[in-house]
Amino acid sequence: MIIVDERSGPLSPGAAHARMRASAESSPAGRRGTGRLAILVSAGTILFLIPALWNGHPFLFPDSEHYFIIGRSILSGLARLGGSAAAGSGGAVMADPAASSDAAGGLAAIAGGRSPVYALLLYVLSALASVWWIIVLQSVLVSWLTVTFLDLVWERPRPGAVLAGLAALALLTSAGAFSGFLMPDIFAATFVLAALLLVFDTAASRGKTLAYAGVVALSLVMHATIVLLAGSALVLIALCQLVPFADRHVRRASLLWIGGALILGLAFNAAYLRLAERVSGHPVGTPPYLMARVIADGPGRLLLTETCTPSDRPFAACAFAGRHFVDHNDFLWGSGSPGPNFSTAPAALRTALGAEEGRFVRAAILHHPIAQAAASTRNALRQLVSVDMTEFVIGTHLLVDDAEFRTAAILKTIPKLDRCLAQPGVCPPEAALVPTLQGAFGVNLLSCLAAMAVTALYWALRPRLGADTRARLDRLMLIGTGICLLLLVNAVACGALSGPHDRYQARLAWLSALFMVALAVHAGGPGEARPARKPV
Repeated sequence: MIIVDERSGPLSPGAAHARMRASAESSPAGRRGTGRLAILVSAGTILFLIPALWNGHPFLFPDSEHYFIIGRSILSGLARLGGSAAAGSGGAVMADPAASSDAAGGLAAIAGGRSPVYALLLYVLSALASVWWIIVLQSVLVSWLTVTFLDLVWERPRPGAVLAGLAALALLTSAGAFSGFLMPDIFAATFVLAALLLVFDTAASRGKTLAYAGVVALSLVMHATIVLLAGSALVLIALCQLVPFADRHVRRASLLWIGGALILGLAFNAAYLRLAERVSGHPVGTPPYLMARVIADGPGRLLLTETCTPSDRPFAACAFAGRHFVDHNDFLWGSGSPGPNFSTAPAALRTALGAEEGRFVRAAILHHPIAQAAASTRNALRQLVSVDMTEFVIGTHLLVDDAEFRTAAILKTIPKLDRCLAQPGVCPPEAALVPTLQGAFGVNLLSCLAAMAVTALYWALRPRLGADTRARLDRLMLIGTGICLLLLVNAVACGALSGPHDRYQARLAWLSALFMVALAVHAGGPGEARPARKPV
């Protein structure tokens, strides 16, 4: 169909499509669609809030306290930086008493590994408004992306089907728990969903495209591992555009959108580190995760045994020679056995460990490459199936019942925990949720295995399928394959580089359940008819 503008003549296909889309969105039917979306997103938000509401407060983790304190320090530093600029000061701003732990190598030694954006959100909303607001924001974002995703994979599914899918995800998988978690983990999933929508929603309006890109950019500054997911996603998109039948389902500009967001995210993180060092007056670092990993895996420990002698100590890490660490967390935080570790080391040693991490890790791998490869493979495979939810139970327990965290500042923003602080041992209230959380573990694991099996089977059988079946299922199976491959990337990035933790994989595992829900909805028949778009 050729669309003619009365003033400018025939329109190009792209301009015609945009004109038709704008007309549809501004029509009464388009406005009804917006109302439908608002209702479904609102209902989904409530559903994703249910686990935290049932729990009585948002889910916590020891790192939640780190984010809270770092957010407070950032806000204080920005205020002092503004005051210094107003006074005409051109020198570095001195740290205030609240950041005194920085001078001892405490907060500064780990602040580089914590998202400043999430830290600010958590502190500002928790301290100045309510701790629930950040949970509401996370739930709204997850709900909108999920509803939009289901609308994409099946043209306007019936509202009842969407609500059933939202309820299943919120109550039977890890999606609801992570939406109510005072940690940035949920943003790994929001990145994947927004990236998928950028790639496969080829008819998205300019406003939607900008919204998807905004979520991608926001997610990228929430955790370092999301940057690795973004790099892998770019590779997958490029490969997808090389496959003839896949190319027509993919928006070519998605590479530019996601690549641009990745560059902005990396630039923001670099600028933050420089500004934080200027404001605090101290170097801002990250814990030596990779060093902890190779020591826990064995090659690092062997390197220390082989090279560290009383007269020759080529590494600062020689301070731990002969010390047996249970795992990487034991090296970093002393969580497995008594004795010296990174968190209790003097500030000078912490700084030296961070400075030599790359050199130490390379030496450990070069000395024992086969042992490290075998250990990394085991860790990645273990991470792939580690989708348990027990960390949601132990998180508040550590904050409330452990003497080290009893004075955690974030607890003062959660009224319900006052009773827990007054009567140690009565918490955590999450214990009542253990059966439900364990049920989510089962759904997470089964949906991951099912998604991988279904997508592998489809591509194996695709040459035998009819053209109509391929045309109907190709896009959805490309989406499912992307989710499965990013789950594998996540397992390698987190398991091999940091260490297997259930929440690292559980934060994304529910996306495989979303894919299975989408597949079931897609196979269920036609949805509501979209209003016809008339040429203008």
